[in-house]
Amino acid sequence: MINFLRTNIDHSQRMHRIAIRGTIVGAIALFGGLLLTWLLRIVYTIWQVHPHFFADTIFVSSSDFTGWLFYSAHFVGLSGGNGRVFGENLRVVSPQVDDPIALSFFLVPIGMLVLAGMAMATQRESSASAVQEIGIAGLSISLGYGLIALVGTFAVSVTVQPIGADPTHTLRPDLGYALVLMGLLYPIVFATMGYIGGRWLDARR
Repeated sequence: MINFLRTNIDHSQRMHRIAIRGTIVGAIALFGGLLLTWLLRIVYTIWQVHPHFFADTIFVSSSDFTGWLFYSAHFVGLSGGNGRVFGENLRVVSPQVDDPIALSFFLVPIGMLVLAGMAMATQRESSASAVQEIGIAGLSISLGYGLIALVGTFAVSVTVQPIGADPTHTLRPDLGYALVLMGLLYPIVFATMGYIGGRWLDARR
């Protein structure tokens, strides 16, 4: 009985460690994605090439615009006033097959989350089952990534007054889209893919 309880406690502690690591890795992945997005903007500015940006018509700070780009790369549009800006889910940059510059921004979150999953796979607990680890790793990365993303919807908000319009609009990433896409879909899908790929690569060594 004592050994059984001790085994269950040890197992619970291992799962807890995985969850903590995953949450930290998820947060790091989001900040890493923001940094890479900013660096891409710098490189493209030096090269004097630009994808189809919306915010050329609105002055925002470099950090806010970088945040808007990063959210847009998850298909999270801007919202403002009592609804979406001018009645649509407006994205700062749109994926275009003939525009590799624009597409590169959309690859940033996917790549960061796949790497996050692979990083978790290299530190897996050998006593846990594969299904348990995959599930906890994916959900914990989603927690870290999603929490920072939700806070960020308020951190990169800008109040503007469009020309010829009386009311001002607070432009920020759409909270609902951010919750579903950045808090759930993106991290669970791509981090899980990275974790499975990391385990597969590790098994081949």
